[in-house]
Parts: sequence; structure tokens; C-alpha cells
Amino acid sequence: MKKIVFIVLPALVALLLCGAAQAGYLNNSISETYVPVTGTGWNAYMGGFDYAANGNIIAYAGNDVVEVSGSGSVSLYSTSTTLASSFLKRDPVSGKIYFGESSTGTINVMNSDGSDAHLLTALTNNYDMAIDSTGRLLVSAGSLDWSSTNLYSIDPLSGSAYMFGSVSGPAGPLAVGADGALYYGTATSDWSATGTQSILSWSSDLLDQAIGGSASLSASNATVVVSGTDNVGSMTFDAAGNLYYSTSQGFPASIWKVSDGSQSLLTTANASQGYYWLTTLRYNEATGLLGVNVGGVYDTEGNPVGLVATTETPEPSALVALASLAGLVAARRRRRVGL
Repeated sequence: MKKIVFIVLPALVALLLCGAAQAGYLNNSISETYVPVTGTGWNAYMGGFDYAANGNIIAYAGNDVVEVSGSGSVSLYSTSTTLASSFLKRDPVSGKIYFGESSTGTINVMNSDGSDAHLLTALTNNYDMAIDSTGRLLVSAGSLDWSSTNLYSIDPLSGSAYMFGSVSGPAGPLAVGADGALYYGTATSDWSATGTQSILSWSSDLLDQAIGGSASLSASNATVVVSGTDNVGSMTFDAAGNLYYSTSQGFPASIWKVSDGSQSLLTTANASQGYYWLTTLRYNEATGLLGVNVGGVYDTEGNPVGLVATTETPEPSALVALASLAGLVAARRRRRVGL
């Protein structure tokens, strides 16, 4: 493995009462970590990240998959091919790291230390992956014209893919709840159509039936968890079972919390810094913090860098204070589909 020296930004500022502090690129940031991005041109961005068991950041940034700790960055995987990275997901049980790109549709897998990296399968325009408690790999992959998205189950050993559902619109994010229910965030290619999207869910029983071939998931047999929101960029659950999602269809980009059937604004990108979108969300089991990929960040020399900002997951009373402070502002979402 190649060692890359890279500075990791330490905690910028302590979180103030009711989460009112502004720090760096995300309001209420507790810390912000820079991630090196390889490649040049249109693929020089961080397509996705997840957390290692020890809390380190593992990111698919440009041509490389890197692991970032407080002492620097180590390259776990590298390719010279120019690709559009779409997601990275770590299986918390096996420790396997899965990462996909939407240029050729490849989905690769490797061990947590970067060894045994190989092609698992290929799904055109893959966008996101969720892993359920049985180890099934669930992937969303959109059509090239952004009109529809197929849902697949991938066997982690053979790589065989089975389509078990379809929804309309550009590819959106996936998440699996503690009860095994599958969640999907919708999107539209019409960025002016704010407030028109939803988060859908299907029960674990219906998901089992669909993967087993006796049903097919669609918007018509889904439960609407959230409606009237902007394009959903990413979703994750915390240890308490609360759902978080990001959206960047308006300005500034924002993160929302869904708990007990209601949603509240958690935080937004710091508009005073400029225009930044928020994409991949991941919950860090090691720290209990929420991390988000902040897109559109550059170093002092004008080179693109990845940035993961972390924030707390406060109780509903703190969310109310934060929502009244920040305002319910729509957000704009930059999608990787079609790069």
C-alpha cells in the first residue's frame, strides 16, 4: 500500500448551546476532515465514503479508495482509468468494502486492508448501495435518460444480480432500517421542481418476497415516509433508529432528521462560505456522530479535495431550536448520474 502524507483538519470548534455555532463548511460542524482526491478534470471529486470499524474515513475519491486517519491517508485501491465514482459502502459484519462507479458500471469489492480487490459485478449507472442484516447487497441503478431506476440484489459471493423493483426518476439513495425495511429517496432531473420528492419504504416481508421473485417493488406498493421534500441525495440511520437524509436541490444544502413520523431540519451547509452541496451521509458507530460529504471544496492552490464534516445527532428539542435558527430553506442537489 502506498502511504500518502495528508493533513487532517482537527476539530474546528466545540458545538455551542442548542447547536447554534457555525464552523467551516457545515453549520454546527464538530470537525471537518480533508480527503485527498486523485485524478483530474470531471472525475476529481469524492463520490462516496464510509467509516471503518475504528472510525477512520474510507473514501472513493477520484481514482483511489483511501483510508484517512488522524496521522494521514493510505491508498487502499488505485486505478489509472478515469471513472465517475458513485458510492462506497463497508459491510459492518464482514468488513468488506464495496465501491461502484457510473462510467462503466463496475462494482468492486476488497478486504478492509485493500487486499483481494476485484470486480464483483457491473450495473449500468449504479448510484448507491445498502446492505441488510442478512448480508444482501441492494443497489440502485438509473437509466441513461434519467427516466427510471432499477433496484437490484447482488449475491456477495457470485456477483449475480437480480432486479427486484423499479421506480421512476433518476437514481436515488438506499438505506435499510433496523427492522429490515428498505428506504429509497426519489429525485427529479428538473432542478426547478423543488419540494416534489419523497422517501419511500418497503417492509422487510415485501422486500423478501420481491427478492424471492413473488413480488416487485414499486412506488405503488411503497409507504411514503417523507413527502414534499427536495431531491434526496443520501440517507443513513443512527443507533437509535432515526433516519437522516441530505438534499442539495436548493440553497443552502441541508440535512434532515426523521424521527417518530416527523422531520426536522438538522443543519445546513454554511452559506457564508459559498455554494456547497451535501451528498453521502454516514453514521459513525465508533463516535456516535453523523458525517456528510461536502462537495465543491478546493485547497489553497485550487485543487479539488474531499471533505467530510461531522455533526451531532441531537434530541428533538435541540432540533426545534436549530430549525428556528436556521430556517427551513430548500437545497440544491448535484447528481453524479450521467457524468
